[in-house]
Amino acid sequence: MTDRVGQQLGNYRLISFIGQGSFADVYLAEHIHLQSQAAIKILKVMLSNEHKAAFLTEARRLVRLRHSHIVRLLEFGIAGDVPFLVMEYASNGSLRTRHPKGSQLPLETVVFYIKHAADALQYIHEQKLVHRDIKPENMLLGSNQEVMGSDLGIAAVAHNTSSQSVQTMAGTVPYMAPEMLQGKPRPASDQYALGIVAYEWICGERPFRGSFTELYSQQLFVPPPSLHEKVPELPPDVEDVVLTALAKDPQQRFSKIQAFAVALEQASHLKQLHPSTSILKVIVPNPVTPSVESSMSTTVGQTFVVPAPQKVDGSPLNSVPMQLATESKSANPISAHGNSEAATFIPSTPRSDHSDKLPVSLASSDTLPVNLLAMQQNSVKSITVDARSPVTRSAINNYVPPTSVRSVGGRGKSSRKPRWHLLVGILIILIGIIALVGPSVINPVRNFVSGASPLTTMKIILTSKDLKNTYIISAVTSNPDASQHQVQARLLSYSKPSQSKTVNATGVKTIPGVQATGKLTFYNGSLRQQTIAVGTIFKGSDGVQVINDELAIIPAAKPPVEGSVSVAAHVVNTGKSGNIRALDIHMACCISGDFIIVENLFAFSGGRDDKHFSVVQQSDIDGIVNSDTQNANISLQSQVRPNERFVSPAQCTSKVSSDHAVGDKATNVRVTTSITCTGEVYDQQAAQTMAAKLLKSEATRSLGASYTLAGQVVTSVIQAKVVDKKETISLLVKAEGMWTPRKH
Repeated sequence: MTDRVGQQLGNYRLISFIGQGSFADVYLAEHIHLQSQAAIKILKVMLSNEHKAAFLTEARRLVRLRHSHIVRLLEFGIAGDVPFLVMEYASNGSLRTRHPKGSQLPLETVVFYIKHAADALQYIHEQKLVHRDIKPENMLLGSNQEVMGSDLGIAAVAHNTSSQSVQTMAGTVPYMAPEMLQGKPRPASDQYALGIVAYEWICGERPFRGSFTELYSQQLFVPPPSLHEKVPELPPDVEDVVLTALAKDPQQRFSKIQAFAVALEQASHLKQLHPSTSILKVIVPNPVTPSVESSMSTTVGQTFVVPAPQKVDGSPLNSVPMQLATESKSANPISAHGNSEAATFIPSTPRSDHSDKLPVSLASSDTLPVNLLAMQQNSVKSITVDARSPVTRSAINNYVPPTSVRSVGGRGKSSRKPRWHLLVGILIILIGIIALVGPSVINPVRNFVSGASPLTTMKIILTSKDLKNTYIISAVTSNPDASQHQVQARLLSYSKPSQSKTVNATGVKTIPGVQATGKLTFYNGSLRQQTIAVGTIFKGSDGVQVINDELAIIPAAKPPVEGSVSVAAHVVNTGKSGNIRALDIHMACCISGDFIIVENLFAFSGGRDDKHFSVVQQSDIDGIVNSDTQNANISLQSQVRPNERFVSPAQCTSKVSSDHAVGDKATNVRVTTSITCTGEVYDQQAAQTMAAKLLKSEATRSLGASYTLAGQVVTSVIQAKVVDKKETISLLVKAEGMWTPRKH
């Protein structure tokens, strides 16, 4: 790196070196007139003529940006072929300096930082710009500790004005979105990078680590590890928000980066829920006989409030049981319109300290069907209701009674299969009797047959079964045996043929210039000896300054002969301009009276200008190696089928040779590479399908045929690792599903 301290760029003089980033070296500078400080970023690219216009166009867009959370661009320019940007100086440093790698921040602090950063990024996205290089190093702290986005557009400038090797590396790989690695940046790419930053601050480490090749594979194909496993106390909703921002598909992320920040803030503020069991009391008449199955509907028209659920230890409770009961109230018969007494929710374990309420409502137009025969047949049955969702009529309607029969409030008898041929005959006889004797005997007969009072008390408890388990499934490279819980695995390999590429050498080496040297002759016309001190400066007719290297002791004159002496001297500045001709210096000097004359009787020689030439840098070779490795990795990834996943990131090895070593003087270097990438994949879809089947079989054994699966079994592979020399992969697959009583 060239030390530029002391140089002047535009109206600023470089004072000290601050540091370097992915695309630029950073210096502290001072305005030559205003004496105000600024940060100057000198891009690590040398612009060709065609790229200079592109740089100036991009910089003009950036200089117009104004936002409270963006470091302002003050000035820009090109010094020779090197572009530079002058920006506001943030003396409080970056968030990386404030919170070094490995720091785990309070959730409130993370939300504070993310909100500021998202505000700035939302603004630049609205200006049709993409940052491309979001990371803690580029988030600075302002004078009021506010977050200031920095390096805005520098990645874009480098991308638009540099060589291909810089384009492929635009951004910092641990924070780069999959589409960025594929050369398709978009605003959602900044959201992904900010999601990585949030993940890192929450748990103290980035989700993906490793070499360039490993990071590349992980960013494209590997889901982030669970935040909740690293930080158990983290609210699940916060993890959901962060993982949404880290979706591999940009379309699956938040529509705007500001929506991500808002969702994160809301998730961090969600209150825990409190526990209670709520009882729904419904008054139902009992006018039907047990031999004829019929149902009646009870209209419910009130809004109810019950305490929200939470465990005793303060952790959230995802579901609560809800009991549906009826009470016998003969003094309150059903109305002429068929509506019962208004239904109410009553907390079964009320507590005064439960200030948070969960609203539950049933619209007045909804009806609550109550099958009396079913209730007589079932004294107790359960269903689970999600306490975070409104309790609706459909949740209660999902109740399905089993086949056993028991009367609760009346004089009914235990269940037995009716002898239908006898009942049909009896029913015909009864109809005939009723037709003859009239309605005066209908009610007594009905009450006698039903064996129930006008109103019967029924109690129904509704629950579902949430089943989950983790299964060990093996992935083998041989033929898998499903009975042994095995699925298919494959070993993949791709070898990129030997290929040579030539790139320009970007290093610059300088041989310093040399000062010209010669002799100065002094003449003394006085009758006294004279002395000229070392380091006295003399100026020639062309303005070149010369310094004597020796003490000049000039003897006194002996008329008519002047005293004289010659001493060694050199030109002050380096370069060919110091090779002055003879007698370029001829002047009186040193004392009054013009008694001493100095002149160069002979020309000065040996002056040489600074010499610059190109040399090979390590980055010239690495750029080709990284590009070829990336292409080989992509070719390996193309062998992966949609149902397969890598057990670990692919590994790539390279053989590299070049016609010039690092440091050699050369204008270009030819690099030859041979890349081989390998990896092992397993059939993820088959493993998840197998886990779902195992859970379904377990449900059948434990719950029986009276329960049915609601929806789908949700599965996920939570661990995958190679366990032996045969490349067998051990998979831990989690499966979970909800089973509800089967409808009859």
